[in-house]
Amino acid sequence: MECTPEAQIWDQVIADLTAAAPKIPALEDWGSENLGRATKGAVYAYLANAYMYKEDWTNAETASNSLIALGTYSLMPDVRSVFSLANQNNVESIFEVQYRDILNGKVNWNGNGEAGSVLPEYTSPRNIGNEWAPAAGWGEMTGNIKLADSFEPGDDRRAKLIVATGEEYQGELMTTPLVLPVNATWDRSCFSTKYWYGPSDVAGDDYLFRTNVPVMRYAEFLLNYAEILFKGGKTSLAYQQLNLVRERALLPDLVESADEATFMTALMKERRAELNFECNLWFHFTRTGTAANFLQTEHGVTWNNAWSKLPIPQSERDQNPNLCQNTGY
Repeated sequence: MECTPEAQIWDQVIADLTAAAPKIPALEDWGSENLGRATKGAVYAYLANAYMYKEDWTNAETASNSLIALGTYSLMPDVRSVFSLANQNNVESIFEVQYRDILNGKVNWNGNGEAGSVLPEYTSPRNIGNEWAPAAGWGEMTGNIKLADSFEPGDDRRAKLIVATGEEYQGELMTTPLVLPVNATWDRSCFSTKYWYGPSDVAGDDYLFRTNVPVMRYAEFLLNYAEILFKGGKTSLAYQQLNLVRERALLPDLVESADEATFMTALMKERRAELNFECNLWFHFTRTGTAANFLQTEHGVTWNNAWSKLPIPQSERDQNPNLCQNTGY
């Protein structure tokens, strides 16, 4: 069975988001009881993103300008504050998956109905200990040391959101600083502190954690907007958006260049520094066609064209025989 062409799917996404935009409330119109629901700002952010896949830069810019006109979003002043437990649903958050403490409201392992995220233990070092991480740390999502070494000197994101062996870290819930030991099993790894705060904050449990997961931030939007503006021939404006993100990271502004390869190299480097360990980074690599070179250059991995798409789960295809499978799976 043939799959629906990708362009047709994006047309439907765009139609759905366009229809939603005038109907869905803005953040300030939802009310606190609806915190976490999709907002008009989220619609415009993802509409601009959908147009980027179609390389429709004019409409992508229009959607972006509509988000900016809302006046709702801005960068947090400090990179650490973006991910602080005290600042969930902050002014930088365009869409954020909410933690909910509802009996049987989440998948759980012991039937008692606790709710919580396991992202903190996934991103903390394996077996670091219960006083430092939920469930002692699982180390399932770690960074290659090349990530830590890829930051420009003085980048505040390296100082506050990445830690490597031999370095000191004190998360919000740690009572004392931790110096990461030089562990043979971690010798190629660095760790994100975006979601690693310290031991579990759930009473009576050592693995659940009460934290939201941001999935679209204003910083990512600005980097997308920079690409949109550059592709639309607005080089100076494009670099202004890129430099806003860099300035927050305490880095100097980049010198403008009308050369597309120069701009895209700088943009993808900035995305790597800003969005590591976040859900959308990989899709920026695949959408821009830069994934193959990145994998080969950085990790010596040969690109497989199937990796540009995710596999359709067989369980879903069993339920609906009309679902096709993406090529390569």
